[in-house]
Amino acid sequence: DYFPSRPGEFDNFGDIRVTNKSLQHSRFGVSKRVLEVESPGHEAFGIEHFQYSWTDFGVPRLVEPVLEIFEELYKLQPGCSYVVHCRAGIGRSGTFITIDHILRRILSGDLSAVNVADVVQYLRQQRGGLVETNEQYWFCFRAIIKHLECFLAQK
Repeated sequence: DYFPSRPGEFDNFGDIRVTNKSLQHSRFGVSKRVLEVESPGHEAFGIEHFQYSWTDFGVPRLVEPVLEIFEELYKLQPGCSYVVHCRAGIGRSGTFITIDHILRRILSGDLSAVNVADVVQYLRQQRGGLVETNEQYWFCFRAIIKHLECFLAQK
């Protein structure tokens, strides 16, 4: 592990201390940890860590857990960065990145992003093999449609 699993615990990595400040579990199985990172001579900073498990080469049964993470990401201040990873960084991570990329473009008014195949092809120039299976490709469609339906229902 690269962070302490329970709130109040800390791990040291050389002169860097990582403290788990809180842990919450959502009804969809998403874990959210707030971690504090400290090192001598530097100001401490926080990390919001979201974890959701789905099988390698597979997709979640429901789109809601993934959309729940997007809702949290969209609350971040503009300019905040985030990191997405899985074992190889192309299947599950690639699916998540594709959905996020398309939703952000559509919600900013760029309707050319509706073409998922073009977006995947473009993103594969930066991360080869992104979205590994047909199932992951179709999951992108399902998640995008569900998110846009929820967005329109709120308007």
